[in-house]
Amino acid sequence: MEEKEWFYQLKDSEREGPVSLGELKRNFNDEIIRERTKVWAQGMEGWRHLEDVPQLKWALMGYGDSLLTESELSSVILDIFIEMVKKYPGRGAQGQLIRPEPKIKRILCQPDSLPHIGLATRVLI
Repeated sequence: MEEKEWFYQLKDSEREGPVSLGELKRNFNDEIIRERTKVWAQGMEGWRHLEDVPQLKWALMGYGDSLLTESELSSVILDIFIEMVKKYPGRGAQGQLIRPEPKIKRILCQPDSLPHIGLATRVLI
């Protein structure tokens, strides 16, 4: 079941939503929403045009075949995360905690980040 996290605003109406990414895709394909429709989700600073939100731009407006399968893409993303964490370890050579915690770890561990990382993963597939 997809998380319903997106809101959109049609020209003469109040906001609609929350809706899932799948519902946004159907609405885009049915031309209910377009590139200039304003959208918003938790973690965004404000309403933006759909075409200005990278994960929606690629998920809704992209076309063609995927370069990677879902499994291949998941593996690549996991490898990137592993390399980022290796480059900025949270512990020193003797096992002591490093403070302040590396910025990349703080960002990845924020409650706001994980849903967006998951969404970006689904969008790229």
